Amino acid sequence: MGAGLYRTEGEEIIPGGNAGVLLAVVGMTDDSQDSMGTLCDDHFNNHSAGIACRSLGFDGVIQWGNVGNNEQYISESTLRQHDLYTVMDNMRCPDASNEISECEVDLMDHNCSPYESVWLECVGSSPEPEPEPEPEWQFMGAALFHTDDSGEIVPGGNAGVVLIHVAMSDGSEEAFGTLCDDNFDDRSAGIACRSLGFDGVIQWGNVGNNEQYISTNLLREYNLDTVVDQMSCPADARNVTDCEADLMDHDCSHYESVWLECEGSSPEPEPEPEWQFMGAGLYRTDDGEIVEGRNAGVVLVHLATSDGTQVVSGTLCDDGFDDHAARLACQSIGYDDVREWGNVERNGDYISWEDLVHYGLETVVDELSCPADAAHISSCSSQLIQHDCYEGESVWLDCAEGEDGEDGENEEGNFFELDFKGVKVGLKLGDFRGRIRF
Repeated sequence: MGAGLYRTEGEEIIPGGNAGVLLAVVGMTDDSQDSMGTLCDDHFNNHSAGIACRSLGFDGVIQWGNVGNNEQYISESTLRQHDLYTVMDNMRCPDASNEISECEVDLMDHNCSPYESVWLECVGSSPEPEPEPEPEWQFMGAALFHTDDSGEIVPGGNAGVVLIHVAMSDGSEEAFGTLCDDNFDDRSAGIACRSLGFDGVIQWGNVGNNEQYISTNLLREYNLDTVVDQMSCPADARNVTDCEADLMDHDCSHYESVWLECEGSSPEPEPEPEWQFMGAGLYRTDDGEIVEGRNAGVVLVHLATSDGTQVVSGTLCDDGFDDHAARLACQSIGYDDVREWGNVERNGDYISWEDLVHYGLETVVDELSCPADAAHISSCSSQLIQHDCYEGESVWLDCAEGEDGEDGENEEGNFFELDFKGVKVGLKLGDFRGRIRF
């Protein structure tokens, strides 16, 4: 992930120029966790030291050692104080190697103490850090808009003024506005229509010669100024990305804003991702942790969006819940029947409503309603995420186990197959079990 040489100055650890203790950041491939720490001297040698210095941008190594024999850069006690422990061990560079990528090293697996941490004194001055790139305006999206009978600006189907969304590459700013007609021509209009999902262009113009979609005055009123100017598409351009344009730099008036009438119907919008049920279980508190409650506890439900971008865990509200729903809920988790049920307000023995507030466990399932002839929880209807409940309305269940004392799991009835981010995932309703740490 990255590395550098560091030393102490007063109470702070700062970059050490061409000499200091080697500190490195390593991370999981999914970016879920980063760790910063030292390189242990196990198997480290002069050849490895030279490669390490060169990988940091220096010409080579003058000398090296470990913190145990030289604490001038960072002391062992300071490493411990700042929790800077070994993250790389057993670095081995073959004799013929010239690049750090040719070396082998153990990450987050070591048998080292902080005094074994490597320091380096490299040849040459500290390399100049790469300057951060200046954030730039980027095109984010566009659509055709017009005014409706009430004067509101709404999507315009296959005809309307082009409104464009642009944003800074670092996410610091965004803007919505129009496309100016400077350099705009029939080719540009055709490419613009096709980029919006249509077959081509029927006609185009500017607001100055046709205000039927959005008037000049309304553009001013809503501060919809030009955000794209000088759009120019070469003769061989096939996509709007082949064209050049100036973003947020223009000399245009509102009347120069482009409108398009495109050929074909408005493209269907992308469907919004839907929340899906992923699992459920019964839980209680134990010494500040929420743990599996076996056959009795508060119902915690795990949901995820169909595109896999969001996951959430929370409770089941008692609105619409009844004895029949409780029986089906117990059976879906793998038990035979329900003994009793209620809400947290009347019985907080499993998880109190105060703990639910503390852990941020809000309602994720509301209005669970099961028809009288329903034989499985999948036949019931409910609202996911949307609710009007507070934590005290969260449902708890005391389920009846099978005659043999086991959980009475139904191998077929409790199994679902979900399409999760294009992957078929098999899920048993009782699988969402274990410990939840906060």
